Amino acid sequence: MSSDLTAWRVLIVDDEPDSLRVAHDILTLSGAQVYQAETGAEGLALLARIMPTLIITDLAMSTPNGWDLLKAIRADVLMTHVPVVAVSAYASVHVIDEAKRAGFNSFVSKPFKLTVFLNALKEVMG
Repeated sequence: MSSDLTAWRVLIVDDEPDSLRVAHDILTLSGAQVYQAETGAEGLALLARIMPTLIITDLAMSTPNGWDLLKAIRADVLMTHVPVVAVSAYASVHVIDEAKRAGFNSFVSKPFKLTVFLNALKEVMG
């Protein structure tokens, strides 16, 4: 993969409009091509049409939530290689550890801090 954001196709799935907008703006201003979904169901529908190079999903959404979304992504042979980053405002050590054990490639807490957010994504994509 590449840390050159102009080569990234990112799917962001988040039911919180402010978080979705902030992540979208950070990534598009950095040159990435960004797709957005406000629910897990919308995210799954988009995944049927696009092949992202990175997926960012909120954990705490209505069903399917971020955990369910990860299971669906990992079950799809065409997407097993796509990095998935969990985001959540509930950033306890327990939640972060659980996300990593579940198979997320990284975890970023909300609200997003520009450099922390971008550095975490670049590390996953690097």
